Amino acid sequence: MVMLVNTGKVVGKVTSNNKVDGNNYFNVQWLDTVPLTAGTEIFVQENPSAACRALSGLTFVSCPYTDVDPTVIESRISVVYGQIAKLLELGHVPVSPLLMHAVNTRHHINNDWEFWERYSIELLSQCSAMVVLMIQGWEESVGVTAEIEYARSHNIPITYVGRSVELQVIKMI
Repeated sequence: MVMLVNTGKVVGKVTSNNKVDGNNYFNVQWLDTVPLTAGTEIFVQENPSAACRALSGLTFVSCPYTDVDPTVIESRISVVYGQIAKLLELGHVPVSPLLMHAVNTRHHINNDWEFWERYSIELLSQCSAMVVLMIQGWEESVGVTAEIEYARSHNIPITYVGRSVELQVIKMI
């Protein structure tokens, strides 16, 4: 089951989603009348009944990292740091391979998934919840895709975090 959550309250249930021309389109059954304007932060949460475990352990934060443009990497790091700060304020204990960015930039460690896979999966295996940041490139990221597959296969609840404008079109049914 996939639910939409806004400010801690379930506001709708995703009934289906389709990918058209690289964009995700979600069909949503709204549970309440909740105005969602462009820029409203919403969460798409898989397995919400298990999400209560999130505060009892580590929360893995996933988002794409590698890009040929260093400004894209810096932008992604800024988003990760901001989300980690929010999670800390909410009582979570967030972890992410992207927290190794400072080490990577100072020591020029390899950036590809083949190098970081063992580190990421080992870290994720210790977590009781996962947050996926739905920023540009998240669906194409080899690392994010592998982390999602691992979390699903190990029953780790996943919360997808994004802004409504990034979720493209939400069709009401």
